[in-house]
Amino acid sequence: GGAAQLAADVAGGLDGADWEARLVACEALGAMGVLAQRQAVGVIRLLKDPRPAVRAKAAFACGALGDQVAASEVAVLLGDTASQVRDAAVRAIARLDREGEHVGKVAERLLDTAPSVRVAACAALADMGESAQYFASLVAQRLSADREPLEVRAAAARALGGMGERGAVHKDTLQKLLEDPSPLVRQAAEDSLRRLGGPGVAALAAIEQGEGE
Repeated sequence: GGAAQLAADVAGGLDGADWEARLVACEALGAMGVLAQRQAVGVIRLLKDPRPAVRAKAAFACGALGDQVAASEVAVLLGDTASQVRDAAVRAIARLDREGEHVGKVAERLLDTAPSVRVAACAALADMGESAQYFASLVAQRLSADREPLEVRAAAARALGGMGERGAVHKDTLQKLLEDPSPLVRQAAEDSLRRLGGPGVAALAAIEQGEGE
């Protein structure tokens, strides 16, 4: 069909001598998503590109193409030297790894030196299903970590809401965050308590009623 031909044409750029051409080709194929899945082999090759920006874009494209074969190749990039590559790899693995095979490696990124990667790891674990829920306590640790940036604390608070019963274990912690100085963190905690339901929501209602008086 037309989409397959377009994807094949775009994929010609994956072998370009110019790194920007390779980057643009990855981006375009990623935007086409599963329609471009036949071009996954060429994209996977670029996971080893010498340019970090290209490796990152190739990881993004692998996630978007949804070719599960790429999961273990992308997982190698979780240990990349460039934070933008690790960030993209974490997000791609969340989309590719249906079996939870790489969930432990994603959880290790909760301790990454780059805040953006820690944010990505929180979000990924909330999306990776039951096997990821065993890491809820590690996610919760980001909330009390010394000098943890706001965006990481908010991401951790939001992630717990997607971690089922194991996320619900940390309702008291989320409850305390409703008093946090940061509106970003307060909102994330509130959203999570609503998602987790049960006693947390009742407590939320009580707080809201108190504010309304």
